Amino acid sequence: MLVAIHALTAKGLALGGRILEGLNQLGPYKATLFGPARLLTSDAKDLPAFTPFNQVAEALTANFVSCAGLVTIGAIGLYLRILAPSFNNKREDPAVVGLGEDGRYAVSLLSGHLGRANELAKDVAKACGAEPVITTATDLANQPALEVLAQKAGLKVVNWPNLAPIARALVEGALIQLNDPTGYFRPFLAVFAEKFVPFTDPSLPSVWVGYEAKIPEKALVLRPPVLTIGLGAHRNVPAQDILPFIEEVFRAENLSLEAVKTLATIDRRASEAGFQELARSLNVDLVGYPPEKLNAVPTPNPSEVVKKNIGVLSVCEAAALLAAPRGTLIVPKRKSSNLTLAVARIDWTSLA
Repeated sequence: MLVAIHALTAKGLALGGRILEGLNQLGPYKATLFGPARLLTSDAKDLPAFTPFNQVAEALTANFVSCAGLVTIGAIGLYLRILAPSFNNKREDPAVVGLGEDGRYAVSLLSGHLGRANELAKDVAKACGAEPVITTATDLANQPALEVLAQKAGLKVVNWPNLAPIARALVEGALIQLNDPTGYFRPFLAVFAEKFVPFTDPSLPSVWVGYEAKIPEKALVLRPPVLTIGLGAHRNVPAQDILPFIEEVFRAENLSLEAVKTLATIDRRASEAGFQELARSLNVDLVGYPPEKLNAVPTPNPSEVVKKNIGVLSVCEAAALLAAPRGTLIVPKRKSSNLTLAVARIDWTSLA
């Protein structure tokens, strides 16, 4: 975790030096200390080495973009006023921890959960003997931070506005419905198992773990990356011709593209621009398999015509299954004028 420590005075730099040393000894951090260039010629003795800046706002905003964590030493209000225009959201903003120059408290200010500011505040406190200050409601109420648990489980939150009411309900002691048909997410909720009950009422807030496209309106949706798309195609089919076919099949089968992990095909197609552009647009992995690997996979719809043309009995079904460890074919071969498509589901236990 790349961390930038900012100080404005010689006293602040002395504290920053202790934090720098402590964080770098902990292992998961690579910390750098920043301070005013004017202090390079300061009469203050024994200042730690630091990277100088001429304008604090310029240096701070640059590090906000490039670092995973910021530690500010000095008036917290000053730093927050500088950074406020750069704030985006909890998924993208770095962790920000603030201390006064006396080093008494290390306050988690921004991105406490996903950005790991709460963890950073605790580690900064260890490094300099401060007291960590954590104010996130779920931590204070000893309740699960669902976005963090989802991240640990490898699940993707897809409708962030639905997170707040569920987090609030947990803090207030309400029970939350959980739709987790395979039981994959339950182990991550084990400490808080009594807070979650089986899904029965779509009108109430719930947590919905699944790859289905249609879900209850009030559900917080956590997508597991468990779907693989196998594609066969004529030569040099552009991405804009492939995507509508995928979307059509996924709508018909009630599948979400947000749950796709891999786009798979024969090796000669994986090198084509259309497939590479499609994988980038879907933000998924692209893998191509040689004919001998494809021919080794039993499939329900082999084709002698395909074998005659390109030397394999199946492209889409075999590729989808190869990309899905211990997987199951859930959508057998579908055809368009120049494409074939199949979808497999990865065994969820292989994600754990």
